[in-house]
Amino acid sequence: MLLTEHRRKLVDLRVKLTNELRSCLKSYYPLACEVAGDKLNEKLALDFLARWPTFEKLKRSRLTTVRSFYTRGNSRYSKAIEKRLNAIERAEPVTGDPVIVESFSMQMLALVAQLQKLRETIREYDRQIVRTYASHADVAIISSFPATGKVFGPRLIAALGTDRNRFNSAQELENYSGIAPVTERSGKMHWVHRRWKCSNFIRQSFHEWAGETRKHSLWARAFYIQAREKGMGHHQAVRALGYKWNRILYRCWKERVPYDELHYISVLKRRGSGLIKIIAEHPDAIRLNGPVESQFLR
Repeated sequence: MLLTEHRRKLVDLRVKLTNELRSCLKSYYPLACEVAGDKLNEKLALDFLARWPTFEKLKRSRLTTVRSFYTRGNSRYSKAIEKRLNAIERAEPVTGDPVIVESFSMQMLALVAQLQKLRETIREYDRQIVRTYASHADVAIISSFPATGKVFGPRLIAALGTDRNRFNSAQELENYSGIAPVTERSGKMHWVHRRWKCSNFIRQSFHEWAGETRKHSLWARAFYIQAREKGMGHHQAVRALGYKWNRILYRCWKERVPYDELHYISVLKRRGSGLIKIIAEHPDAIRLNGPVESQFLR
């Protein structure tokens, strides 16, 4: 779990540094936010800023040189390149104060250097996580669930571990993951709120995964629609969906069997679940355009 948790911390740090970089650029060189690249933490943008750290240096370069830079950096959409070049050609400096430019450009280059190093480190974490995940004994079980992939698969498998006696019930897993709500009572009053005493990283992993399954699972999408129609907010509906997924995940993990979407939907049909009606009544919202849907709708 340490690999996935540490990687997430590095990603959060990258977001923080990217926001600082954007704020710095807006103070003396806002044009760069528009023309450096689609995302300031991507290689193209970081290389652009390292090469042209000030408005003056950029304006002294020929447009053909800048165009070649974009092309070599795999930015091959001609319309996007021309739009950036036109913006550079028309732009005027925000400030001509050399003290401001020198101070902020030094700060900007320091941030760029940190982000470049972070990119390399995160890529190395990704490689190590993929190697570890691929060799795990339960990879076939976890990867059978929708929307796991190379992001959520390792995070879920790390949260579960390999000791089948670690959790004695689905409720224990739900409490550990932070998905299970907490009910408090005082006299005749009671209120329900999300669980606070849990790992933020684990709770975030299960919550984000549950939200992503709406794009890959028919019943999960229907469940979310049902929850929203009952008046739940987005995050409350996702947590409720995560609660359902946790129970299924626990059962498959405990019994060492892969998840089967078609089998689960057939079970819902036999039980007369209201989710089947929602799938039929919301064909456009439910549509996934995948093999599961095509077999289910036959």
